[in-house]
Amino acid sequence: MFFFFSILPKTKDLGFHWIDCLTMNAHVYVTYQEFAIFLIPLFHWGRTYRIQTENGDIYQLNSEKGKQLEKGDVSITWSDLETMQKGTRVCPHCGMPIENDSYSFCPHCGKPLY
Repeated sequence: MFFFFSILPKTKDLGFHWIDCLTMNAHVYVTYQEFAIFLIPLFHWGRTYRIQTENGDIYQLNSEKGKQLEKGDVSITWSDLETMQKGTRVCPHCGMPIENDSYSFCPHCGKPLY
């Protein structure tokens, strides 16, 4: 009998949201680990929320505000954000920062960068 399970990192795109303290629209992503048996996800853990602005800045949002943002719009202040990187190139698919500008494909998700 075969028993097939997987533990994989997953990224979910929460779409564009207006961020008051940044005074612009920003893309919000949640990244987490997923445990699945026979390709059926059973549970998730380790949720982190990232905000990517239109000019390429990346911020990490605290988890309480991130959970509230998933349920509906919420007001985000500077105290809720932690700067991860300023003005770097990011993958349009998974939102991870790209360290080298010469890459044609994302080293994290493998999808083409355009």
